[in-house]
Amino acid sequence: MREEARRNHSPTVASGGIASLGSGGGGKGAGIGLGSIGTLGHGAGTGTGAGYGAAAPRIAAAAPTVNGRAGAPATATKTSGTNVQVAGVDEPDIVKTDGKYVYIAQNGALRIAEAMQPRIVSVTKLSGTVREMFVEGDRAVVYTSAGGTPRRCTYGYDCAFGGDGTSTKVTVLELGDRAAPRVVREIALSGSLVTARRIGRAVHTVVADGDAPTPRYDSWPLDLDTCGTPEATVRAKFAKLKADNEKILRATKPSFPSMVVGGRERPLCDGLLRTAIKDGTAYTSLVSFDLARDDDAPTTATIQSRPGAVFASGSALYMSVVHKKAGAPRWYSGYPSVDEVSDIHKFRIGAAPKETRYVGSGTVPGHVLNQFAMDEWYGYLRVATTRGRVPSPNVSSDLSVLAEMPGGTLARIGVIEKIAPGEDIRSVRFEGDRGYIVTFKKTDPLFVVDLFYPARPK
Repeated sequence: MREEARRNHSPTVASGGIASLGSGGGGKGAGIGLGSIGTLGHGAGTGTGAGYGAAAPRIAAAAPTVNGRAGAPATATKTSGTNVQVAGVDEPDIVKTDGKYVYIAQNGALRIAEAMQPRIVSVTKLSGTVREMFVEGDRAVVYTSAGGTPRRCTYGYDCAFGGDGTSTKVTVLELGDRAAPRVVREIALSGSLVTARRIGRAVHTVVADGDAPTPRYDSWPLDLDTCGTPEATVRAKFAKLKADNEKILRATKPSFPSMVVGGRERPLCDGLLRTAIKDGTAYTSLVSFDLARDDDAPTTATIQSRPGAVFASGSALYMSVVHKKAGAPRWYSGYPSVDEVSDIHKFRIGAAPKETRYVGSGTVPGHVLNQFAMDEWYGYLRVATTRGRVPSPNVSSDLSVLAEMPGGTLARIGVIEKIAPGEDIRSVRFEGDRGYIVTFKKTDPLFVVDLFYPARPK
C-alpha cells in the first residue's frame, strides 16, 4: 500500500519556486597485504584473510600448473570493493580488485599483482601525482595531477570543497595483457580533479578551473626604505619588482577550462552557463567518455561556478555550492533573511556519455556536510543542510526535498526546518524512504526521518 501510494503521489509545489540557472533567483591479501590500503571509507582486498569485514574468500578450483606454478591466476570467489554510496555507481579508489588481480594506483605508477598467489605482475609508470583509478574488465582509467600539491575535501566540516590549482590527466590503459598494460588514450584537462563516477563503461569526471588561490605578488620592494633613497635606486627596484611580478603572473595558467584529446586542444565552452550569483572566474566542468570507445569525443557540460560537494545516482549528478550573503552584490529573493544559501546544480548522466548535459538548479538554505548529505529517491533529491556552525547559538539544520519541474528547475517541495537548534550536522545517511541525521554540540542525537511522502517529510 505504501508503494502504491508513493507511486500515485503527486507533490504540490510551494508558491514562488526556485529560479533556474542564470535566471537570477534561485584483506588484507595473503602475502602482499594490499587489502587495507585505501582512502578513508574506501579500499579493496582479496585473500585468505578478511577484507574489510568480508568473509574469507574460497579459492576456485586449481588451474593447470606450469613448472609448479598455476598457468592462470586463481580467482577469489568473494572480494571486497570500493565502498560506494550508490549501488551501480562506482567511485574511484587507489586500490581495486577483480578477484584475480589487485590494482594499485599510487607512488607514480599503476601496479598489478596476482591476488591469490601474491606477486607483482607489472608496474606501469605514470607522470605526475597518481590520484586514483577505475578498473572495468580489461580497461583501467587512472587520474594523475600536475602543477601543484593535490588536495581533496571529503568532510566539509573542517575543509572547503574546491579546486587545488593542479591540472588533470586521464589515462586509459588496455589490460588484456596484465604483464604489459598499454596506454590507449589520454585526456588532458586544465582543471583540478574534484571527483569522478563510473556507470558501466561511461566515466564521468568533475574538474574545477580558476578556483585555486591567486598567486601572491608584492606591490612594494621589500628592501626599499621610504625616505632617503636615491631616485635611480627606487626606479631600479620597482623595475625589478615589475619583472618579478610579470613572471609570476605569466606562469599562472589561464583559468578558462580546456581539454586536449589526441593532441588537439579545445575550450570547454559548449553550452557554457553562468549561475545567478556570480562566482568570479571559477568554472566547473563535467567530462564524460566511454572507456572502451577510444575514438569517441568526450561529452562536456560547463558552468561558471565554483565546485562543491558532489553526489551521483545512476541517472543524475548533483553539485552543492554554498554562497555567503556577506559581501555578495546580490542575493536570493527567496531567502532575504538567510545569510547562507547553497545552489544545487543537476546534470544528467548515465551509461552513455552522450547523455551528459546540464538539467537545472535550485536552492536550499545552509550548506551540506559532504556527499552523503544528498540522496536521490525516485527522482526526488533529499538534502540535509546546516546554517551556521557551533558554537553560534543561531545554528540550525534543515532537511529539504527537491523535485525537478518542467524546464529543469529544482523546486523545494518538502522541508523539515530547525532540526536540533544550537547544534550542527555531523553525519547523514539515507536508505530508501528513511533519512538518518546525527547532530552535535554536547551529545550526539540521532534523528530518523520519514521521507515516504516527499512533500510531507516528518
